Amino acid sequence: MGSAPKQRISYFPLESMDEDMRKEMDRCRREGTPRPESSAVRAHVPAAFWSFANSWRDLFRNGVCEHAIKELCRLYVSRSVQCDYCGNQRSVKAASAGMIVITGPRKNSGLFAAVGRMISLKISFTASAIGVSRP
Repeated sequence: MGSAPKQRISYFPLESMDEDMRKEMDRCRREGTPRPESSAVRAHVPAAFWSFANSWRDLFRNGVCEHAIKELCRLYVSRSVQCDYCGNQRSVKAASAGMIVITGPRKNSGLFAAVGRMISLKISFTASAIGVSRP
C-alpha cells in the first residue's frame, strides 16, 4: 500500500473567509456534510462555494425525500460510479439514525442491487403518489 496522492488544491484559509462563509463551514463541521475540506477547496471561488452550498441545502438537507432515502441514494451512486469522495461523505443525521456502511469488494454488488431496487420502488411510489410519471 503506497502513500496517499499529494493534494493538488489547497484549502482556502478559514480566517480569510467572510462571516457567512465561516458560518457555513461551521455548519458543515457540525453536520458532517458536505465535508468541510471540500468546502474549503471550493472557497477559492466564492461563487462556486455558494452555488454548491445552496444546492446542497435545497436538495440534500431540505427537499421532499426523507433523509434515509437521500443517504441510500448517495451511497448507491457513489458505489455505482466508484466515487470514494462521495462515498466518504458522512451525515451526522444518518449516523445518529443508525445508518451503517458495509464495505468490501466492489464486485459484491448484491447489497447495492437490493438498495437500488428499494430506491427505485420508493421513487416509483412517491412519483405516483404526487401524480408524476417516470420515464
